Amino acid sequence: MLIAAGATAAGIILTSDADRVTTPQGPQGGFAASGPRYESLPELTAKTDLVVVGTIEEVLPPKVIEAEDPEYPTREIDTVVRVDEVLKGSAPSGVVTIKTLELEFGGPGREEWREPGQRVLLFLSPSREPKTPGVHILANTNSSQTVYVLDGEDIRATVGDPLSERIAASSLTALSEAVRTAP
Repeated sequence: MLIAAGATAAGIILTSDADRVTTPQGPQGGFAASGPRYESLPELTAKTDLVVVGTIEEVLPPKVIEAEDPEYPTREIDTVVRVDEVLKGSAPSGVVTIKTLELEFGGPGREEWREPGQRVLLFLSPSREPKTPGVHILANTNSSQTVYVLDGEDIRATVGDPLSERIAASSLTALSEAVRTAP
């Protein structure tokens, strides 16, 4: 017992500052996820209006939408996606524009997906702004479980989350079938 206690104490003492995990303070390059968290794919699908596989055609320059603090303005990005396949809902024009906040996918544990030519899987809701047909937001403003990068049949989560990791472990074919048959 003394040996175990001594080993634990030595481990604590010998851990360098570089090995310790700390929480950064102040403004960071990321954005805290908002919106509800879902426990399962059927639950996420039920709360989603449009699920598409598509290719990003264009990422428009960020627009400042809120400037209460000029040092840290909030910027919105419109990402234009050509719809290759609709898994749920309809996209009559074959193109959707996704409004996201610039920092939603920056920072540790988040992968930037808004790049022209990138294939993506998106779970979407219509924009809440009036007079914006064809404009969507991430389903119920959930940025943790609604965007995936595609490489052939492989799905890659853009944000680490238990549900997004389970979705990423599936193939695109299997996921497409699950979304289409979800209640």
